[in-house]
Amino acid sequence: MIKDYLAIHRRIYRIATTRGAHVKAYEAALATLFRLEMDSIANDPTRASEAPEPVAMRIVDQKIGQPPHKADTRFQIEAYFLLLELRSMLAQVAFSRLQGLSTSVNQSASDADLDVTPVLRQRHRDLWQSFVDFLYDSCIADAKKAFTIAEKSSASRQTARSAIYILRFQFEQFRFQVLFERENLLKARLLTEDRRNRLARQINARKLEMLTLLFQIQRDYIRCRPSRNTEDLKNERKWVDENCRQKVEHWRSECDELEKYVLTDGIFYEPLSLQEKSDIVKAFNFSHRGHFYNCENGHTFVIGECGGAMQASRCPECHAPVGGNQHTLISSNARAAEYEAIAATAFLKGYIAKILTVCHVRNNML
Repeated sequence: MIKDYLAIHRRIYRIATTRGAHVKAYEAALATLFRLEMDSIANDPTRASEAPEPVAMRIVDQKIGQPPHKADTRFQIEAYFLLLELRSMLAQVAFSRLQGLSTSVNQSASDADLDVTPVLRQRHRDLWQSFVDFLYDSCIADAKKAFTIAEKSSASRQTARSAIYILRFQFEQFRFQVLFERENLLKARLLTEDRRNRLARQINARKLEMLTLLFQIQRDYIRCRPSRNTEDLKNERKWVDENCRQKVEHWRSECDELEKYVLTDGIFYEPLSLQEKSDIVKAFNFSHRGHFYNCENGHTFVIGECGGAMQASRCPECHAPVGGNQHTLISSNARAAEYEAIAATAFLKGYIAKILTVCHVRNNML
């Protein structure tokens, strides 16, 4: 794969460094006229100067009457865009590789054969994480270079596209960093509700920033494309909508999905109905109350036997501490009031039913 990637990279480089015939002709004419003008100055004592080169160049520019061709510059910008797409694909492959690396403390069979320790595995992961970050950093840097070149050559559409590339790779790097941070927090059992909410706030801030940058890109593009009539303006707005706005709106929708994933780990639960909760309480068939509790983030858990906490553990949903020791509950835990109320109602109904049954039996005996 890397061999194919490098071959494509070399082809793009050759395209970017190719100089067109019109550019070569312009540079040849410029060099010839400059040499003739320098000879003319040297042969004319009245035109003697301490710095004849700038004088000769001004005269040559007047004779040519047009600026250097920009076509090759625009080809170079397109080559930048191709390189960015190629590097983005490489970053996705590297990210997939990073996700595939084992994060378990237990060695796999292949790791054991290679005598790979957890420390070495973590170092391996860190290297891949640094590599992905480097790729995104280089994409952002090259997109900014393309933006500068396009802006100087007055290529308004390429300028807008370069700005969109900058925004895209900033978002992709941000998403990668959020996912990596979430994974590390989860692995360390530190992914609390507060940290989830902090990540969600960062995502919302990025989403708002993308909208602000989109408005700026649209405004700058329309200003650089003076329209002669309403139809021209309509076409320009259509172009910026298809090439800028739709892309940014798609990335903003991906921010929504990222936020959901950070807050819920990509698992979405529908609220349980009262009947479903009653069925859960009935299935345990506890003889008394005091079995249902909530962790600090509101996730319900059950303590069997007598209902007293005899062991500390972690919530399977958010990894917050649950349980306790010697019948003492961890201070951050609390009784699950709704389940306890259902259990109390069920217990009361059962108790009343037993009393009625006893009374009925006694009446029959009498």
